[in-house]
Amino acid sequence: MSSQLSRVIAIAAIVGVSALVILGGQRQTSATAPNAFDWPPFEMTYVNEGHFNGLSQPAGSETWSIIWHSKHDWEKTLVASSVNPEAVGDVYRFRDGNFVVDQSTIDDDIVREHGDGVVMPGPWLVPGRDTALPGKGYSTVPQSEPDRLIFQHEDVVPCQPAPDGMLTGLSQPESCNSADSFTRRETITYRTDITPPMPIEIVNTIDGEEISQMSVTELTLLPENGS
Repeated sequence: MSSQLSRVIAIAAIVGVSALVILGGQRQTSATAPNAFDWPPFEMTYVNEGHFNGLSQPAGSETWSIIWHSKHDWEKTLVASSVNPEAVGDVYRFRDGNFVVDQSTIDDDIVREHGDGVVMPGPWLVPGRDTALPGKGYSTVPQSEPDRLIFQHEDVVPCQPAPDGMLTGLSQPESCNSADSFTRRETITYRTDITPPMPIEIVNTIDGEEISQMSVTELTLLPENGS
């Protein structure tokens, strides 16, 4: 493989896992920090739907599966994608301090060592994140299901012009052509019958219109001993 092609692949891999989160062990010192929590082993399928290529572009969807042994040992696979079909089969794993990208169309894996840092599959899937949300301005939403906990955060975002003076429409709505701001809301639903609580749905809206949704469609807790 040429060095130029290797660089292109590395860049593509970094873009492809931009939603992954690295939690540095030395920075997680509080007893309530996400690094102090973990879920029991589980297998999950979830669907991401939204405007991956900008708000003005058609929405797409991706389906992912996760096998979670612990926050130090998990595997995430792209099962289906209308956004990037050629990436179906890509696998991301974190084990023994190494984060590995195994692309279905490339022979060589990309390996990154993270030492005492812990890599998460995404910013939404972090054990114990629910304990930090109130401090970030999220409020709880009344609901009737006893095993659900819903957090919501809403803020007003100023419209920003692109460098050339034209609104891009990539990350802000078309209403910015005539308005000074827009309202963004995120709603996160947790299952509380799992300890710590686990997120199962995240909905983002702009001015009341849904722009993205993450939904857990299958979730199975695995035996603790892996048998």
